[in-house]
Amino acid sequence: MDDLDFIRRCVMGDRAAWSEFVDRYSQLIFSFVHNALKARGASASDINPQDILQEIFLSLLKDDFRKLRTFQARNGCSLASWLRQVALNATIDRARRFHHFYQEEETPDEEYCFTQGNAVADAAGSAQDSEMIDNLKSCIERLGLEDKYFMELYFARGLRLGHLQKLLRSSRGAVDMRRKRVLGRLRECFRSRGYDLAADPKDG
Repeated sequence: MDDLDFIRRCVMGDRAAWSEFVDRYSQLIFSFVHNALKARGASASDINPQDILQEIFLSLLKDDFRKLRTFQARNGCSLASWLRQVALNATIDRARRFHHFYQEEETPDEEYCFTQGNAVADAAGSAQDSEMIDNLKSCIERLGLEDKYFMELYFARGLRLGHLQKLLRSSRGAVDMRRKRVLGRLRECFRSRGYDLAADPKDG
């Protein structure tokens, strides 16, 4: 059963499906919330991740699953990726009350998913040609899920390596090595198609 069929069962009132949803995704959502708080210096004594988790599930249930019904799996966006965005938005909303996030930090559309190519223009630098963008999208699609997530954080959200280190629970050196590896794979794929990907200024 794919994600969309699974969600359709949930919103149609299938109690077994909803119970499975809670069992399958509670810990995952909690991890998203916990990591997002840690990455921005908030502690459990300031904001309880469990409270945010409960708010998220209540929001998914509210008004006959109105929020959950918005999941459409567009452009290959998985349910887990969509829930990551829901969790991030809920965490930002709660943390704003405690001033752990800059007030100007936006809560992106929850249908946002890195596989939709929202960050492609940033990754491509000065690339304006639509064919070039399409080729870069194709190269990004060939990356593994973890590398796509890294690209989302690094390019689309512009997180610094220090924040990525906390969020990914890795050493600074490991994060920098992953950045170089991911960009290296993209450059290799892009060059095989007759294009060149602009160098990251951090490699200068």
